[in-house]
Order: sequence, then structure tokens, then C-alpha cells
Amino acid sequence: MTGGDTMVNALRVLGAKGIELIDYVIPQENLGRIIGGKYDGLVVGKGGLTGADDTAISIVKRIFKESSTSNH
Repeated sequence: MTGGDTMVNALRVLGAKGIELIDYVIPQENLGRIIGGKYDGLVVGKGGLTGADDTAISIVKRIFKESSTSNH
């Protein structure tokens, strides 16, 4: 999800209560888990228009890493 408005609306549609912060990938590029709803525990990346050309790749790699070690 990119951008605050997108995140809030996507979480609302998914029935989530919020996101639990796991870690910062880089400033304003966060990694977290969805809290509540059908997708509870799903690892997500959240960021705006920050970072370098390869920042999205770093976030996706981190999502896969967290998902493979998650208890959910």
C-alpha cells in the first residue's frame, strides 16, 4: 500500500483494525502486520514517495523474509 489515504481505505475494506509496526526499512518505508479482519497477520509494506529506485525491491524482499519467519 502506498500513501496514507490508500492504506486507511484498503484496511477498512479488509476489515482490519490497524497495522502492527515490525520495523522501518528506511525512513517512511515501514513494514508491518495487519491486525484484525480476514487478513490478520499478513505482512505488508507501507510507504510514500520516498527512497531510491530499488527501494520497492528492498521492501518486497523484507516482506518475504518476514513472512517466512512469521508464526501467522
